[in-house]
Amino acid sequence: MNNYHAYVIQDGRFIGAFERMYRDCPDPWQQDAVEPLSEDVAISLLRRRAYRRVLDLGCGKGRFTHRLKQSTGASVTALDISPTAVGAADSRYPGIRFLTAEVPPLPFPDGEFDLVVAAELLWYVLPKLCELFSEVRRVLTTSGQFLILQTFYQPGQQQYGREVMASPEDLLQMLPFDLLHQIECDRLSNYKWVGLCQKPA
Repeated sequence: MNNYHAYVIQDGRFIGAFERMYRDCPDPWQQDAVEPLSEDVAISLLRRRAYRRVLDLGCGKGRFTHRLKQSTGASVTALDISPTAVGAADSRYPGIRFLTAEVPPLPFPDGEFDLVVAAELLWYVLPKLCELFSEVRRVLTTSGQFLILQTFYQPGQQQYGREVMASPEDLLQMLPFDLLHQIECDRLSNYKWVGLCQKPA
């Protein structure tokens, strides 16, 4: 099996060959098999409110998108840059609208969703983070929420993007949202951060 890391970030450089990665690597990030603790934490946060329309950004092959659908019962739309990943997701999980698109921008009207999810996406849109956050705010309803799941790295281990975002604190400085909850999973290693935010009034 090919090393999927070589298609994404290598030697401190962003490669971003996601379509080739999904064609060449059967299961990048072990996304078919692994349900990380951060996903369980995120799902538990979402149980505190009812959602009607959910948007999942960077859905890959759709496993976590399917969990979002199961846990919220909402109408779910999901985007990914890779047609191969979107095709796999669409064939596995009927009842979810999967679309191929590069983000940002987001191809939806204002106020379309009451929840937007970005799971392990931010490193891959780092030069466009401010535009992404602006677009998420635009497509959210007045009281809409933004759920982020993101891996961070120990000092000295991160080679790409550390000048922009090296910690959850850096991310929070950039977020134009009100933070409702944040939970860190295993900060002693490369750790997962889960944040649930709300569109400001």
